[in-house]
Formats: sequence, C-alpha cells, structure tokens
Amino acid sequence: MPKRCLVKAQLAAMIQNLLDTKDLTQTEVAHLTGLPQPKFLRLLHGHFRGISEAKTMECARLGQDVRVVIGPPPQTGQPGRVQVVHG
Repeated sequence: MPKRCLVKAQLAAMIQNLLDTKDLTQTEVAHLTGLPQPKFLRLLHGHFRGISEAKTMECARLGQDVRVVIGPPPQTGQPGRVQVVHG
C-alpha cells in the first residue's frame, strides 16, 4: 500500500473514532468539515480517490490538533516511516 494511502487509512480510522467518541452523525461531521456527506462516507469506507491528504487531515481535526512531524528516523537502520498517532 502506498504511504499516502496508509496515512489516509489511519486518518479515516481516527475520524471514525472521533465520530464514536463525540457522538456526531456523519451529516454533522460533513457540515463541520465542508466535505459532502457522500464523499465523507466514501472516506470512512476506505475509498480515498478524489480526497487529498490535506482534506483528510482537515477532516481529522474535528476539534483536535493535527500535527505533521518530520525528523530523523530511529537509529534502527530502518528507513523513515509515516505514522499517524492520536494522543
């Protein structure tokens, strides 16, 4: 899976978690994010075509801070990684 799809999938999972936690409907979230409800529903179902990473991050906000951190990889000899962390 390409990294951009992995990031979108992780963000979509976090958005679903926020929906559950905040007890918001998909229609309410669509209104809050400016993403049409059918497109928002496709995002939650893993259909990312036509939705940019930037728009996905905007949707993930929902009253949360979103941080993108770029730094050196861990000293494990592994290549850098892309990771979405909620916390």
